Amino acid sequence: MRFVLLLCCFLIFSTTAFAAVEITMRGQQAAVIEDVYRQQGVSYVALEDILKIVNLTGHWDSVAHTYRIRTNRGWAVLTPASGYLRIGDSFYPIQDKPVFIDGRLRVSESFIQSQLAQLAGRPVFFRHLEPQQPVATETQRDGLEALFDRLLRRAESSRGPVIRAIAIDPGHGGLDTGVIAPDGYNEKLLTFEVADRLARLLRMRLGVPVYVSRSGDYDISLDQRLESALREDVDLWILLHAQTSFSPEVRGIDLLVRDEDEPLNPSLGSMVLAQHLSDAMKKSELEVRGVYSSSLLSLGRGILPTVQLEIGYLSNPDELRQLRQENYQNRLAQSVFDGIQNYITLLRETRQ
Repeated sequence: MRFVLLLCCFLIFSTTAFAAVEITMRGQQAAVIEDVYRQQGVSYVALEDILKIVNLTGHWDSVAHTYRIRTNRGWAVLTPASGYLRIGDSFYPIQDKPVFIDGRLRVSESFIQSQLAQLAGRPVFFRHLEPQQPVATETQRDGLEALFDRLLRRAESSRGPVIRAIAIDPGHGGLDTGVIAPDGYNEKLLTFEVADRLARLLRMRLGVPVYVSRSGDYDISLDQRLESALREDVDLWILLHAQTSFSPEVRGIDLLVRDEDEPLNPSLGSMVLAQHLSDAMKKSELEVRGVYSSSLLSLGRGILPTVQLEIGYLSNPDELRQLRQENYQNRLAQSVFDGIQNYITLLRETRQ
């Protein structure tokens, strides 16, 4: 088993349905849209996905930096971050400004049911398939000393969202490959792929900011790795790693927490979070070896719930084959999400 000094400083999947909203027009079959994000309590859906449902067409004008929608009334022009929709020389106010998220222009529920319905000439029905969580704002702090100071002195807020933001650290990157499988597949690629799936799922389903220590395959310093976790709004910290063994028979997921887990609030700390993650993984029929406390997991002492996931052994041929599969990574990300969601439910109950 290999432990690394790491501190975590931002999908739809083919087999796991992350359904978020249902949209339809009168007389048509309802369409389920899963690529939905929440910001400040508002649901945003990619405009191009909606246009297909309401029988309209449009395109992005890269010169004017506007989105043009063809309608019976002429071209409707939408500008990112603008509070108005323009049709000809007329301007119509928009309640929620359109925003770019993950490279796609997205519009809100109110825009779909109001402006877009008028452009289509028919009512548009919009329904959430799942409850959503409120969103908080983003702030940032820097420095390793600030992190340990925060770990020691962080106090649970009695107001606001239960979880304001989540930090994720996909281990290694760039020249630091981490452990390497016999076929060349390595830890840095695996952890980033799983982190990307998990981060997107958390943003879509919980609607909270998710800070990822790296956005690609490149080297980052320890300070850069810490940057995301140092943000004041981060309430959970997930580190992703993989490992190898001299025996090709060893396989499974290990969950690691600090050796001295939150003495000030042990009932809501890392060990409880880890247990919820473990239970969710087992429910998803993933092989979990156990939850362990480790003095080698150098995350300092404090009350920030933190779990390091060793998500599998690249030295086991069967597990390696699974870890490389998109479907398995989706299932893994979904189980981590489920565990976090169950932990959030526990936090919410303690506030009542």
